[in-house]
Amino acid sequence: MAGRRMIEKIVHRVIDECHTACPLAIARHYNIPVVSLPLPHSVRGYMLALDDGSVGIAVNDKIHAWERPLVVAHEIGHYIMHDQTLFLSYNAWPQKYEHREYESDVFAYMLAAHCYDMSVKDLYLIVPRYEDVNDWRALYRLFCRKLKETKKEARKWIKT
Repeated sequence: MAGRRMIEKIVHRVIDECHTACPLAIARHYNIPVVSLPLPHSVRGYMLALDDGSVGIAVNDKIHAWERPLVVAHEIGHYIMHDQTLFLSYNAWPQKYEHREYESDVFAYMLAAHCYDMSVKDLYLIVPRYEDVNDWRALYRLFCRKLKETKKEARKWIKT
């Protein structure tokens, strides 16, 4: 399993290669189409195999617009770090938080940290080790709380 430091190196490599931290632009760089589909509420997105042998990313059309880049980033994490024949839903294994899901979550949050100028050091404080996380929801709540705080701090600096 890739640790947080290794995933951080992978994120930096992707950003350098694509010249951006924007998940939708990264998907375009890798020629991965992103489509919105009506999916069950419990499925936020997944990677799918296309007829020509390439891959695409399906995103639940009911999720909030601000959540869409996180889902796309998560799926790009799978594409880059995992067997590309593995097409799993973002929430396919609710009974067990699988290490590949953790790795893709960390990849997504590190990419988002670059998009929002969040310190990776701060991110490490809110992204516990795999052994300390029960499911993606807990990690997601921690990240969203930190992101909200970061945006508040940014607004304070803008006002002064």
